Amino acid sequence: MGIIIPRMVIQQNLFGSGLSRLGHTRPQEDSRELLVKIEGIIKNIAPPNKLIITSRLEILLEAFSTEEITNCRINKQHWEDLTITDNSVLKKFWIEFAKNSELPQRIIDLVKDKIEEEEKQSLLQIGQLNFVANVEPEKLQEQSVEDIEHIARYNSENIAKSIQEKNKAAAEILAVLGFCSTVIDPVSFIDLGYIFSDDQKFYAINKRDSFILTPGGKEDPFPKYSDKYDLDNTILEALEYLEERQLIRINDQEILFSHPNYYEASRYLFCPVSKIKQKKLLTYLKRSLSCLNPKTTQLATKQFEFLYTNAKSAFKNEILNLAIETLSSIFPGVEDSGLLFLMYHIDQLGREDVKTVVRKIQQGGTNSERIYWYNNKIPYISQQGGLFVSHFRSSDINVELIENIKNRLKREERVSSYEAWTYINNLDSATIENVALLIPKTLLQQNEAFIRKKVASIFIAKSPFDSHYEDLIGIAINDEHPDVVFSTVKALVLNWTSFNSIQRHIVIDLIENALKKRAIAIRMYNFVTEFETDYEDNLIHRNWKDFTPDEKKSIWQLWGRLYLTFSEDLPLSVYTNTGRFGLTMDEAMKHLDVETGVRVLEKWFKRIDYQVRNGKILDEYELAVADNLIFLTQKNHKIRSHIFDDLISHQETDFLLSSLKWIVGAWNYLDITEKDKIIGLLKSDRTDLRWIKAVLLNSHNPPKEVLHELFGDVDFFCRNYEDILDEFSDELLEDSLHVYCGFPQPLWWLAVHHHNEPFWGGLIRYILVNVSPVGFNICLEEFLRNGVNGFPETWNDGFKVWEQVCDASDDKRLLADSLIFNCARSVYNFSNTKRLWDTLIDSYAKDGNEDEIISIIVENIELLQHTDGKDGIFRIFKKEFFFGKIFPKLIGDNFTCQLINEISDDSKDKIIDYSIFLNSEIRLLATVEILKKKIEKHKVPDEFKENILNISKRIKSKGEVVLDKMQTKYEYQLPKWFSFRPKISVF
Repeated sequence: MGIIIPRMVIQQNLFGSGLSRLGHTRPQEDSRELLVKIEGIIKNIAPPNKLIITSRLEILLEAFSTEEITNCRINKQHWEDLTITDNSVLKKFWIEFAKNSELPQRIIDLVKDKIEEEEKQSLLQIGQLNFVANVEPEKLQEQSVEDIEHIARYNSENIAKSIQEKNKAAAEILAVLGFCSTVIDPVSFIDLGYIFSDDQKFYAINKRDSFILTPGGKEDPFPKYSDKYDLDNTILEALEYLEERQLIRINDQEILFSHPNYYEASRYLFCPVSKIKQKKLLTYLKRSLSCLNPKTTQLATKQFEFLYTNAKSAFKNEILNLAIETLSSIFPGVEDSGLLFLMYHIDQLGREDVKTVVRKIQQGGTNSERIYWYNNKIPYISQQGGLFVSHFRSSDINVELIENIKNRLKREERVSSYEAWTYINNLDSATIENVALLIPKTLLQQNEAFIRKKVASIFIAKSPFDSHYEDLIGIAINDEHPDVVFSTVKALVLNWTSFNSIQRHIVIDLIENALKKRAIAIRMYNFVTEFETDYEDNLIHRNWKDFTPDEKKSIWQLWGRLYLTFSEDLPLSVYTNTGRFGLTMDEAMKHLDVETGVRVLEKWFKRIDYQVRNGKILDEYELAVADNLIFLTQKNHKIRSHIFDDLISHQETDFLLSSLKWIVGAWNYLDITEKDKIIGLLKSDRTDLRWIKAVLLNSHNPPKEVLHELFGDVDFFCRNYEDILDEFSDELLEDSLHVYCGFPQPLWWLAVHHHNEPFWGGLIRYILVNVSPVGFNICLEEFLRNGVNGFPETWNDGFKVWEQVCDASDDKRLLADSLIFNCARSVYNFSNTKRLWDTLIDSYAKDGNEDEIISIIVENIELLQHTDGKDGIFRIFKKEFFFGKIFPKLIGDNFTCQLINEISDDSKDKIIDYSIFLNSEIRLLATVEILKKKIEKHKVPDEFKENILNISKRIKSKGEVVLDKMQTKYEYQLPKWFSFRPKISVF
């Protein structure tokens, strides 16, 4: 049996260094959070391990809001006041310090006498005596004992000021060292050389947006510095100055601080400096974040909070921008630290940066499949890799190595990140169940979140529930990284049916408390809103078939508790897969009891309300609370009355109309009081009343009560179309046609369109073939949008209708413009579109106006090539028509093709002057293609090649300009439509 090696962990300055008194931290808020964490850590320390926590006395008392140290207890543990009160002990220390100093004997004696005479509660302490021993002798030469004592009691701020006054170069170096080293973690001369260099390459930042997977592909190589960086004499002299005064230690080309006070002094050097100096230091900080040593780089990220709090206001955004940069770090731990900082400052970020942070949280950070290992030591993120490549093949792993790692973990020894990851990836299910929970507790101390995430996932999902398991959950669910918490919660949900009632109570309390943190809620959002569906993060769906009906009900009740914990004011940029969300809500309503379901729908309503009031566009799935409300409550109108009333009285037109669509569709489930409220809307003075009427008339089966209220006839839709058009007001008819056709937006998004096709489809045909003036343009757009994309079954008579429209219309230019517009904005169906053009051209010819349609086509030739490029235009017109009547009008294309034909391929060795083509107005992409092929066979100067290739861009650009102009004709804001968004447009 191996020897158990006790471990001792020292946490210095737990509650800060006293900077809070200057407004640099938030002591009360941070102290409470720290105390909770420390309580949990102390509870889980197994003997003979020790945790030592230090704090300055005054800061400790402030943290506990008390004046007595005896009141500062954590889990019944009391604090030991380490202040030395024995004069003789302190005198011995002073004598030893003085031996190695250059202080004059007078100063040594003054301090010794002061120690002998001083009251016990006022004695100078060891660190203060050591500081005095290293002060320049000339500074103390004429000082009184009181002055010397004052110098000895310098705090970190005083030390910083002293260095700044005496040696500005040393002060700058010390500030930078504070970014990237501590009393424990050093910075190398190599990394420091890079930080102080002029190198503009940021090696540890990779901003490539996409991850490239290829068969047999390899990962990105670990980057290397492009130069050997030497520290100049000014920096070396500054380091010598700091080392001589014992502020830093230099060992084996590495630098670290000699005492926490001096580390804190380095941080002060950032605070009071000028804007110019801060900007310079921020440049050093950016390089610190780009070093190729992950420890150095991560130390820099952990300075964000302090730096942000103390930076001049002009530079706060720069610090946030640097934090955003770390989300592209090649080091997972750095990405983690940057994300944690940004999570706490998300309210200070711009809109796009909020989207970036929220997306990163929802994604859970970088997928471990993209993490590779440099020299089996450093994890780094690659932006490319091979398909089906495993980073850890069990067959390649030394069994003895795994056993060695396991034994060290059992002894609670810290293992490297690589060793931890190797061990985790070579565990099978049987092994996991038999592993002592001491091992995962140790593994949860790893620096990188991707490791802790997997530890939480596999051990919490497989381990039996006992006191050790509960401790493990407590550690994992209180992790600072949302992805670790997410994996913990997911594992607990998967284990839900195996827990007894007491265990479930413990688990749900832990989960609900975790979800109160916004970042955790963001990470959990997709898991909860896509609970029913099968996707990467959701394993519940795959196990549904294994659950009994009672177990399913229990899991859905748990889901209800989780959903209710979400705050309705999560950031607007939180992504929702709306289709999956809709399926989840539909399924939830089948399993939840009515009371819980109604509470869920209340929460859903509040989320919708928050989003629309802040200008977010929601689709039909996100707005469908009314559909689920009716399904859940059936004819129990009393239990839903408060939500029902909120739905039909909502200020936002989008939300109201979407709700009415579902409500009127369930008319038979409504109580008479609810129906009366809907009819009451038709008598209201709402600004958007016209659209309420239009949507109600576009229901699948408009209620007779609605028809009676609007037209005085419950059988109004049974009349002939001529009578119906006579009764409709122009406004109501056009509004109703807009709703049916689904444009302009948001009518399509709201899914209020194309209901009751037998009635509205017939009315549209009647308006078209009779060229009825009211609503004709709307009906024409609806018709041609369907036509160029291929008529659906509902338009099986489409070509016949088109013939009638072309024959009956006196304004064929309107038809031509609409057909051109719909061709330009669609990837059209060639055969359908050709028949539509043939019919329209024939109609022009019958009227003796063929030249007019030819001119219209020539005028818009660029537009007609907008979506189908160089070939499409030849497929929508008859060959003889295009080449016989259109092509001759394209003078530049005619000239170019004729000239190309005159150039023999035999002259390919000659230099041909192609500049003549640049002066011709080529308008067909096909002509450019012919020209490009000819160029390939001849010697043509590169400048002409480039200019000729630019002709295609000019043609496309001209088409886009014309399309934009045409589109503006159809872009307009719906009148009398209330929205919190600034504008609603058609397409």
